[in-house]
Amino acid sequence: MKNVVTLIVFSLIFSCCTKKYTSSEIPEEKITFGSGGGFSGIYSEYVLLKNGQLFEKQQPGNKMIELESITKKQAKTLFEKCEALKLSTMDFKEPDNYSHYIEVTTTDHTNRVTWGKKEDPISGDIKEFFHELKRLPLDNKNTK
Repeated sequence: MKNVVTLIVFSLIFSCCTKKYTSSEIPEEKITFGSGGGFSGIYSEYVLLKNGQLFEKQQPGNKMIELESITKKQAKTLFEKCEALKLSTMDFKEPDNYSHYIEVTTTDHTNRVTWGKKEDPISGDIKEFFHELKRLPLDNKNTK
């Protein structure tokens, strides 16, 4: 009986733990967002995982560094917003010299929404979501 209780306690503890990923083992499900181009051609790119981990892809070299994580609840809310905006299926590719993008990767596929042209703007809801994502690295600039 004591062994059963111990087993249940350990099962509960480990089921509550969220897997932490390293920059070399990013899972399939993620939101990648960024902007760049222009004269330098450099992009700022970030990757948000469902568990709240946040990574920055630094150029040159595409080195990924881990930033301070957000809570799993915050990440869940952002992934739900992404789903509500239908970003995983939206067909909108209007880049310009300087562009912004949100890329949604699921276990099934990857879809990138890109915008930059003033004459063909993206919806306000998506711009607002993008700005919410872009605030994450500023609020969590401490590296791990």
